Amino acid sequence: MSSSCATLPSPEQRPRGGRRTPTTLRDLFGIRWALRCNNHQASDTVLGSCWASAGHSASSIGPTQRGVGYLLLEGGEPTQLSWQYLRTATSPHWRNELRSAAR
Repeated sequence: MSSSCATLPSPEQRPRGGRRTPTTLRDLFGIRWALRCNNHQASDTVLGSCWASAGHSASSIGPTQRGVGYLLLEGGEPTQLSWQYLRTATSPHWRNELRSAAR
């Protein structure tokens, strides 16, 4: 028996020209990751309605908190966590930073 897996990235920060991902498509994704937002409404757009009023708003993340966000797994509650922040690949030390982060 074989299995397969597909990752469908669907980033949407700010729709241009009034176009946006339809709710019916957006609701197919069971994992949502909200990075810093400017207000509760923007956070609720990513995580789903009413999470900001329940105390899980990505607007509470400060601009200096790189890699911090709210992760929402299907059927769960958002959890604030931090991802390793790495400089861009143009840095001469990016490979060493990646190795250090993986340890």
